[in-house]
Amino acid sequence: MKKLRIMALGACQLQDPIYNLDARGIARHVWHDTGADQGMYTHSVQESYQLMQYCRCDLVIPKDILPLCYFYQGFDPKKLTGTAVDSADVTLVQIESSLEFTYGPYRINRNEIGRQIYPVAYGHSERARDLCNNWGNALIKANDEVRRKYAGQLLELLPDNAEYQWLRAAFGAIGSFKESQEGLTARLTVLLKTIRNPVGLVTPAVRYMPDGRPLYWPPEFIDDLKLSAQQCGVPFFDAAAIVEARGMNVAIAEDAMHWRREFLPIVGEYYLEFCHKLFTDGTT
Repeated sequence: MKKLRIMALGACQLQDPIYNLDARGIARHVWHDTGADQGMYTHSVQESYQLMQYCRCDLVIPKDILPLCYFYQGFDPKKLTGTAVDSADVTLVQIESSLEFTYGPYRINRNEIGRQIYPVAYGHSERARDLCNNWGNALIKANDEVRRKYAGQLLELLPDNAEYQWLRAAFGAIGSFKESQEGLTARLTVLLKTIRNPVGLVTPAVRYMPDGRPLYWPPEFIDDLKLSAQQCGVPFFDAAAIVEARGMNVAIAEDAMHWRREFLPIVGEYYLEFCHKLFTDGTT
């Protein structure tokens, strides 16, 4: 059986099992051939599209915004040899939510908002901590009016100096919106046209209940995504089926989100079977 070269566009629920396959010599994770020491993680359709544009040097992202995109900082797309991102036999795209987080025209990663913005705001004062939490809650709910209110209060509170310049700019520019089902289909159609090998969609739950039931955000997202996949004619793999088959305590870590490390080989085999079917069918 052919040793597949797999491009993974997604976050750790997809990346970790593919890296496990690579470490065991069963498949090749294409990120290793791009010069990046790690995968560059995405959660949404437009994040994945933006990453492909960036890797092909079709998009320049400002240096002050790039860290919020969860792109490996040591990676220089201009140094890519040939078209490494297009050398895969198959591409798996993880779409975890219909929420898009924006910084002007760019898409940013929700995890980096928590890693880079919250700690600086928290370090200023208790008042800034409370306002930042309220701002973040509005961001997750895509409530633009409430987000703007708390962003304005943060801008009034934070000093207008060099130390807080980046943070103030971020609070003033970052926004979010929920993609409609129709929008999801349209964006997915554009993404699929940019990928030059067979593609399959993978979606994990945002979190799992103690009994193994998957939770998605927004709640209607999973139904929207399945309909969009059907409309675009792209194969779909719901990773929650693995949890249902194997059991919550066996598959999912204590954080109720990630795969257990010892379970990664099993998840990898599920994904590999899906990839071989994509490769054999030649679905694009």
